[in-house]
Amino acid sequence: MADARTCVDRKIAGQLNDYLRAASELALNGRSEKVQSIMLQYLINRVCGSPAAKQANTVDDSGKDRRDRNACAVAF
Repeated sequence: MADARTCVDRKIAGQLNDYLRAASELALNGRSEKVQSIMLQYLINRVCGSPAAKQANTVDDSGKDRRDRNACAVAF
């Protein structure tokens, strides 16, 4: 099983430039703005890293400052 996975990984890696070219083409010339936006966001996040989730500061009943871990980042 590990040999099959290694073989598949090599085939994918061998065509990586083609995949990146296709992703760039979709990002710049996709049929819809939604496709373009999704691909641009993906490519930027691959290069720069995904943005950290936004955390809201709140004060609990005891008056201590705490982070709201359920706060979500705004989607692009």
